[in-house]
Amino acid sequence: MGLDITVGIAGWLLSPALLRRPVTTTAGLTLLVALSPAATPPATLGAFQVARQRPFRVAAAVTAAGIAAHAVLGWWRPVTGLPFGWWLVLLTLGYAALIGWGALAQAGTR
Repeated sequence: MGLDITVGIAGWLLSPALLRRPVTTTAGLTLLVALSPAATPPATLGAFQVARQRPFRVAAAVTAAGIAAHAVLGWWRPVTGLPFGWWLVLLTLGYAALIGWGALAQAGTR
């Protein structure tokens, strides 16, 4: 519980930096995801911000790192009631939606 609270506070404190340095901030948040699910909201927001502001290849790399970090988290602290494979499928679909939404938002601003 203490780790989750600490990671949650760190994610909350890092969130404003997503506007200026989305790639590096999301990389840090992604590392925190491997430790605690409390970092999931700011890390996935970071994936969206990267997809909205950077080229697709950068967003794809950030997304792959996010999926890998969540896979580590799911292995270390499994979700009860959902097989690991299905959890990875749902996680990947969620990240795909975020990257697609961010790319669509980027295309709309050009």
